[in-house]
Amino acid sequence: MIRTGAVLFAVMTLAACQPEPFGRSTIELRDDRRQCEAEGGRFERGGLTGALMCFQETPDAGAACTKGTDCSGLCLANADGPGGACSSVRPLFGCHEMFDERGEKVVICID
Repeated sequence: MIRTGAVLFAVMTLAACQPEPFGRSTIELRDDRRQCEAEGGRFERGGLTGALMCFQETPDAGAACTKGTDCSGLCLANADGPGGACSSVRPLFGCHEMFDERGEKVVICID
């Protein structure tokens, strides 16, 4: 019984050191999760790869904007008129019409 416990402990210890498919070990992921949550973020899978990452709400979510530098995230273009609104989360995935740092409307796809 002691030998079984020792083997189980060794397997669990080694499993904790194995990287996730995106190159981070379980220990690194645990530390990343702690830091993310301590800063008020959500640690979850995102993007096409499904990698674990920190999603942070932006302090200026929904604020009016006309160029990218107006926002801590992205300045998303309004579909029904001029100007835009600051994105509510960072990072933001998918294809979006937005204003760049010069105030020019562009389409960007982030995966």
